[in-house]
Amino acid sequence: MTLGLANQIADACQDWAEDRNLNVTIAILDEGAHLLHFRRMDGTAVGAGELSIRKAKTSAIFPYPTHEWQPLIYGEEGEEPILRGVEHMPTIAIFGGGVPIITADGHHIGAIGVGGASPKEETECGNAAIEAASDILRAH
Repeated sequence: MTLGLANQIADACQDWAEDRNLNVTIAILDEGAHLLHFRRMDGTAVGAGELSIRKAKTSAIFPYPTHEWQPLIYGEEGEEPILRGVEHMPTIAIFGGGVPIITADGHHIGAIGVGGASPKEETECGNAAIEAASDILRAH
């Protein structure tokens, strides 16, 4: 993950949000969960920033979208949870908005976290931003 790629993904995320009249925070971390880029659009709640960083950190440490965590932690109807207790880790976020960034050949190079909108919109924004960088991700 380069700073240039992080900037490109953040720009695409902001463009997606602006097209829908959303104000969001955007955090992009590398594969070691180090913050490379952070942005808070005007009018976004201050607390959304911390949430977007936690979402990105969750998907940087574990290469799964954050919206997929709840069934693993709490179990699905009639099933035992697989990861009971993980939600007590101080930096884990288990609701939508965190998306791993994975190259075309399957290398996990970081994650994006989006905050300030609904979990569904945040996840869509993150996915759209990664898709906008797909040409670069194919080259890695």
